[in-house]
Amino acid sequence: MPKLTSEIIGQREKFLLYGAPKRGKTFCALTAPGPIFFLAIGGPNEAKTYFSEDFQKKHGKKEIHLEVALEDVDKHGRCKTPIGFDHACNLLDEVLEKDDKGTLETETGGFETLIVDNATVLQEFQMNKTIYISNLNRNPDAKGESTQDKLVKHGILKPADSDYGGAQGLMQNWYSWLFKLDKNVVFVAHEYEVTRANRATQSSDVVGIKPLFVGKQRDRIANAFDNVWHFTKQGQMYLARTVPVDKPIDIIAGTRLGGILSNDYPNPDLSKTIAKFKAHAEKIEKGEKSK
Repeated sequence: MPKLTSEIIGQREKFLLYGAPKRGKTFCALTAPGPIFFLAIGGPNEAKTYFSEDFQKKHGKKEIHLEVALEDVDKHGRCKTPIGFDHACNLLDEVLEKDDKGTLETETGGFETLIVDNATVLQEFQMNKTIYISNLNRNPDAKGESTQDKLVKHGILKPADSDYGGAQGLMQNWYSWLFKLDKNVVFVAHEYEVTRANRATQSSDVVGIKPLFVGKQRDRIANAFDNVWHFTKQGQMYLARTVPVDKPIDIIAGTRLGGILSNDYPNPDLSKTIAKFKAHAEKIEKGEKSK
C-alpha cells in the first residue's frame, strides 16, 4: 500500500458530510479550497449558504462555478422523464473537460474542489431512472436483447435485484467515479436513523445514525471515504463528529488521520483541515528522511 505523502493528502481529500437538515453541512463544504465546482442536485438553493452574510463575513468570497442538475417534472412536481441523473453526470463531464483544457470560468481555468450537494436527491434521480428503464424493458425486443442487457447498457449493475438494487448500482458507479478524480471531493448527505422495536414501550428506539443511502450502502459508502463526519448543532455552534461512538447511539464517523482533529470539531473548516493533514504528513516525511 502506498504511503500517504503530503502531496496525496494535500490534493486528494475525500469528505462525506452527513446529518439532519440545517446542521452546517453545506456551510462546511464551502470552506474547502477554491476554486470550487458546486454541483447542486435538485435546485440552486443548495448553494444559497455561500451568499449568506455569515459565510461571507467568516470566509470572504470564493471562486465558485455553480451548475444545477434537475429532473423533468410536470406542473404537479411529479417526474415525467427521469433525466436528472444523466444530467448530473453530463454536467460533471463537461466541467472536467473544461478543467482539463483550462477554460473553466475561474482565474485558473480549473477547479480544486468538487462539492456534490446532496446525495439524497441524487439517489432519488437514480431510483427514477431505474424504475423508468425497468418499466420500458420488461420483455426482449425484436433483436432479442433482454431486459438485463438493456439495463446494463444504462449503467445499472444489479438489474435482477429490484429497483433498489439498480439504484445502488448507479450510486456505486457515481462514488467510484468521484474517487478517481484528482480533486478534493465533498459529498453531502442527509442522515438515516436505524431503529429497533421496543416491545416494552410499544415504540421504536433509535440505535444508530448513518448516512442516508440505500441498504448496505449506508456502511459501504461511508467505509470508502477518507473522512466521514456527522453534523450536529449546539446553540449557534456547528459540530462535526470525526470519530465513531458506541453509546448512546452508534454513529458512523471517522477521519483518515486521527488525533489531529478533536472528536467534536466546532465550526469545521475544510481548508484548514487539509492544511493540517498536509503539515502532519510533511512532518512524518521529514522524520523518515532524518533517520
